[in-house]
Amino acid sequence: MTRDAVLVANPTAGGGRAAALRPAVLDALRAGGWAVRSVTSRDGADAARIAAEADPDELVVSLGGDGMHALVASGVATSGACLAALPGGRGDDFVRAVGLPRDPVQAALTLSVARERRIGLGEADGRTFLGVLSIGFSARASRLAHSSRVRGRYAYHVAAVRALAGVPPQHFSIGLDGRRFDWEGLELAVGHSGWYGGGLHVCPDAELTDDVLDVTAIAGHKRAFPAVMTGMFDGTHVRRPEVETFRAREVGIDGEGEVWADGDLLCRLPVQARVRPDAVRLLA
Repeated sequence: MTRDAVLVANPTAGGGRAAALRPAVLDALRAGGWAVRSVTSRDGADAARIAAEADPDELVVSLGGDGMHALVASGVATSGACLAALPGGRGDDFVRAVGLPRDPVQAALTLSVARERRIGLGEADGRTFLGVLSIGFSARASRLAHSSRVRGRYAYHVAAVRALAGVPPQHFSIGLDGRRFDWEGLELAVGHSGWYGGGLHVCPDAELTDDVLDVTAIAGHKRAFPAVMTGMFDGTHVRRPEVETFRAREVGIDGEGEVWADGDLLCRLPVQARVRPDAVRLLA
């Protein structure tokens, strides 16, 4: 890989945070020895196009939120270019998962000494994702956070409290590598990176470098859910009796409701998900 880079910024991410940070991030990249051209994408589809048309020897630096990073990842999977994700959204869970600083300027400076590796790319009903498919409680929380006036990752935490009152247990049919069973509960999280909601490690055993999806299923009474959520900050919630975990290469969920991923509405149930192994070159 050369030291050529293209900085792709999402002007709306984080309520305009990414756009405001772009000049400082650009300076930091150049200070780190990168020859950078800067592009502002019109929307997510445009960001994916820019990444798909990048030179394979270029570094495509995505400045935005988790949804932006997932779209840019789908683009570099086509072009063969390398991806670097900088925090510029609300939750910034993908940046957290790959271990970069959550200050965008510090993260940009870190890229000059970062190492390249290969990661998989989540695929669900023709859409790509990097984080977690949210079904049930977390899907409702994601919808509330999407329209929230609360800034930063706390938008998800406030939305989670509001969402709990309006989510009854739901019936789902779950398929894991062809084995299917019925299940009733409050929350299904299908994790690739394993992080969602601005710092909740809902699938603590998930790895971006394998071709397996991790499923966290939460049942029990809603009274127990706040304690389960508290455990998500360090991953200890999986020890609770209300929580079951599964792993599979192919995961299918049938039922009713929305499916969110990386801060965006992905589709409605049913959904079929898998990981495309080693699809993305990542610098982190």
